[in-house]
Amino acid sequence: IYLLGGKFEASLVYTDEGIAYCQQAVCAARERLLAELICQQSQAYLALQRAQECIAPLRQGILISDTQQLHKLRVKLRRLFGDVYFTQGRYPKAEQYYLEALYFSRLEHQHAERIVVLQQLSALREAQGRCEDALSYNNKALALSDSLRLVGNLRELLWQRYQLTRTDNPEEALTCLERYIALRDSLEYYVVQTKLDIQHDRYEQQLRDKQLEMQSLQIERDWY
Repeated sequence: IYLLGGKFEASLVYTDEGIAYCQQAVCAARERLLAELICQQSQAYLALQRAQECIAPLRQGILISDTQQLHKLRVKLRRLFGDVYFTQGRYPKAEQYYLEALYFSRLEHQHAERIVVLQQLSALREAQGRCEDALSYNNKALALSDSLRLVGNLRELLWQRYQLTRTDNPEEALTCLERYIALRDSLEYYVVQTKLDIQHDRYEQQLRDKQLEMQSLQIERDWY
C-alpha cells in the first residue's frame, strides 16, 4: 500500500521487517514470499534513487526464483535488475538482464511483465541513440497492451511513443497524444465512478442496517 501510494521510506520499513521474518521462518511459501518482498524493496530503492542497494537482494531473489521455479518472479526480478543498471548508466548490463527477462516472459507466457520489459528496452535503445529499435520495441509493447486491453500500460506506452516521434514524425506524435488524453479521461471517469459506486453501496448498507435496527426496537416495544 505504501509503495503504491508513493511513500517509499515507509514501504521499506515494512518490506525490511518482512524480509527479516521470512529469512527466519520455516514454511512452504517462504521462498516465494521472500522473492516478492525483494521485488517490493527494490522498487522502493529505485524510486528513492538508491539503486546500488538493490544489487545484493536482487541476486538473492534471482537465485531463489530460479531454484524454486517461481516463473513470474524470475521475470520481474531480472527486469528490476535491468532497471538498476539502466539507472546507473551501465547499458550493456541493463540490456543483458532485460533480454533475459524478455526470454523468460515469452517462455512462461508472462504477458503483462513482457509489456513492461519491452517498454524498458525501448527506453534503453532511446538512451543509446538507437531510435528505430526504440520504436520497434515500443510498437511490440503497444500491440500487446492493445490486445490485452491493459489501459494503464497503454497510456504509458502512448506517452513514450509521443516522446519518440514528436521531432521526426509530428503527425504520429499528435495522434498518440490525442489517444493518450482520451484514455486518461476515460480512466479518470472510471475511477470516479467506482468511488461513487462504493459510496452508494455503503449508504445502502447503512440504510438497511438502520432499518433492521428500527425493526428490532419496534419488536422489543411490542413484546413489552
